[in-house]
Amino acid sequence: MNIDTNESLREMRPHVRRFVMERMEPIARAMDAGQALPKLAFEALRDQGYLGMRLPTADGGGGFDLSTYCLVMEELSRSHRIFTLMLDASSGLTPIAISKFGTETQKNTYLPKLSRGEWVASFAMTEPEAGSDAAAIKTRALHDERGWVLNGVKHYISWAHRAQVIMVIALTDPKKKPRVGSALFWWTKTHRA
Repeated sequence: MNIDTNESLREMRPHVRRFVMERMEPIARAMDAGQALPKLAFEALRDQGYLGMRLPTADGGGGFDLSTYCLVMEELSRSHRIFTLMLDASSGLTPIAISKFGTETQKNTYLPKLSRGEWVASFAMTEPEAGSDAAAIKTRALHDERGWVLNGVKHYISWAHRAQVIMVIALTDPKKKPRVGSALFWWTKTHRA
C-alpha cells in the first residue's frame, strides 16, 4: 500500500532519519551489546522535541499531529523498538487521556514531567485470560467509603516497572457491556504498596 504524505512530512523525514542514524543508532547498538537502557536515549528524544510531541503545547507538549507522530515512530523503529515505546510513554494513550480528561491538577502535575522524560506513563489493559481484548477483562473497580478499590491481575504492561503514572482499565458494572460498564483510572507511583 502506498500512503501519500503531505509536503511538510516528506521534508521532515530525512531530518528525522538523520537524527535516528546519528544519535539513536549508537545507543541502540550499546543496548544490544548488553548495556542497560541509558538515560541518554530519553535525553536525545527530549532534546529533539519528540517526548510529549502529541500533547498540546499548553500542557508542555509539542502540539504535533498524529501523522507527524507516526512518521517519527516509523523512523525510530528502524533503529530499535524500545525507542518507540519511549515515545509512546510520553505521547501515547495515557498522556493523551490525561490531557483530554484529566483535572487541571493532574495535567499540571503529570504532563510536563512526561514531556521532559522525567516520568514514564504506562497503560494496563492486558490480562492473563483476556489478552488485550477490552471486552473480556475481569479487573473490577468497586466504589466504597474509601474511594475506588481495584481488584484484578494485569500483565505484559510496557513500562509498568518504571512508570510513575499508569492508566488502568477496570469494570465498574459487570452487568453492562464493557464499553459503558468500565472506566479508566490513573494510578500514580505514590499509591504503590
